[in-house]
Amino acid sequence: MKGRGLFTLLAILTLALGVTGAAFAAPTASPPLTGQETCPDSDGWTKIDSGDLSLYPVEGADEYCFKAGSDQSEGCIGGLFDAIPEGGFGNGDYCGLSHWSYHMPEQVPEEASVDVSVGQCYWEGASYTDVDVDISGEGTLTISGPGGPYVRTGDDTLTLGPGSYSWTFVPADGFELEGDGSGEFDVGECEPETDPASVSVELGSCRWNEQSGSLTPLSFTISGEGTFSINGNDYTSDGEILLPPGDYDWSFVPADGYHLDGPGSGDVEVLSCEPPPPGGASATLAPFCGGGVNVTLANAVIYVQFGDQDPVLIDENGSYPLDLGDYIAWAEAFQGFEFPEGATTRWEFSIDRCPTGHEEPPTGPLDSIPLSTALPIAASGLTGLALLGSALRRKRH
Repeated sequence: MKGRGLFTLLAILTLALGVTGAAFAAPTASPPLTGQETCPDSDGWTKIDSGDLSLYPVEGADEYCFKAGSDQSEGCIGGLFDAIPEGGFGNGDYCGLSHWSYHMPEQVPEEASVDVSVGQCYWEGASYTDVDVDISGEGTLTISGPGGPYVRTGDDTLTLGPGSYSWTFVPADGFELEGDGSGEFDVGECEPETDPASVSVELGSCRWNEQSGSLTPLSFTISGEGTFSINGNDYTSDGEILLPPGDYDWSFVPADGYHLDGPGSGDVEVLSCEPPPPGGASATLAPFCGGGVNVTLANAVIYVQFGDQDPVLIDENGSYPLDLGDYIAWAEAFQGFEFPEGATTRWEFSIDRCPTGHEEPPTGPLDSIPLSTALPIAASGLTGLALLGSALRRKRH
């Protein structure tokens, strides 16, 4: 009976001590700290080797460890704690803090990306296109091209002119790139949303009279609406003006709501057509036995044609050999000169062999000019390889 009573007393004392101990138990430490005597200093933990709590709490930390006394401390509660108990350490029930640690979770970088989208071209005095920039996360976009570079760190819309562009995107610290980090794009050119306007300018033939002298008509036709300017005058509708000899610049400016379609400026040269001085232009063509012609010119040229070949120009006085065959020739006066009334300016003739014993000198039967040697006409059939005779039929102008 006494033995049973002693056992019962021991059980009651054991239970009482357990209950009493439980009343003074410290806050439970984090599971990784179980069985440790000091707070950790690795694997994401940073140890503060003192009781200074000036850094507490640490931004971004997800766990803490506090070392106050030890599990064997008497008179205060000690050990490892994952939180600061009410009342703090070193005050009241808890031992003083010797050191502490905090844990930072593994930093997973955020993603950063960019989208560059080219819109539709539009006209506002020139050709433009809006380019939309959409940045997700944080980073810097640099666009290089006409008028650039353009640097953006957030969403934006850029207005760009025609051309080729390239871009690069660099994520900010703590961000990693998602998608492309560079690219290229083209911005096209569009036409204005207006009606076209243009002008056509045409110079006519010079006219002469004793009162006004040389005058040449210049006509202009305006398509759409605009202002044509020449010689200090402005015109907004079709017209014709008379200009004396000289050089003239002209310009054309479309009206509001119109765009230029064609040249907006130019120049014209107006020549004189004053009658030539006494004598004017003259041209003679004289065949000679032996196969050729003597030519005399003043302010004029002669064209000679053999069959269906291209005509050949003679622009100097001289004797020119011709082959056998039928020819036509015609004279043209220089600009500003005229042939006298009734002058012969067109000839049709044949080159034949001379009768035996009737060869004539190269100066021709009219003895019109001295001999000019080695002046051939550069065309097939006009080589002067034989001594030829001729018969000339003239037409009056």
